[in-house]
Order: sequence, then C-alpha cells, then structure tokens
Amino acid sequence: MIAQLQVNLFCADVDACLAFYTRLGLTEAFRAPATGPIQHVEVEAAGVRIGLTSAQIANNPEAHQLKLVQNRSHG
Repeated sequence: MIAQLQVNLFCADVDACLAFYTRLGLTEAFRAPATGPIQHVEVEAAGVRIGLTSAQIANNPEAHQLKLVQNRSHG
C-alpha cells in the first residue's frame, strides 16, 4: 500500500510557487536552506508531498558543490 506520494517540480520562482500551493491549503514540510533564498521546499497535504526546486539551482551543478565524473566501468 502506498502511504505517501511525492512529485518534484522545478520552478523559476520558488517563492511564487510556494505561495500558490500554500493558498491551496498545503503546508510547508521541509525547506533548504533553512534561512536565505529558498533552493528547495516541500509542501504536503492528504499524503501528497510536492517538492519545489529552483530551476536555476537544478541546472547549475556547481551550485550543489557536486563534481561530475565519468563512470569508467561502463565505457
């Protein structure tokens, strides 16, 4: 049995997306970072959680401080 469903959306304006979903009655469940401009926030209601991620951050690997490497074992 599925207890919770989560979808992730990428937003040009996370604050505007958050305001939209909170007006619909969803409550904020998670935010990163905790202070400052929102990079990712999650809202939920009735077993559905919606992740709202900054499209700018998602399209910029350096912003995640990730190092992209080639997997040499697969060619």
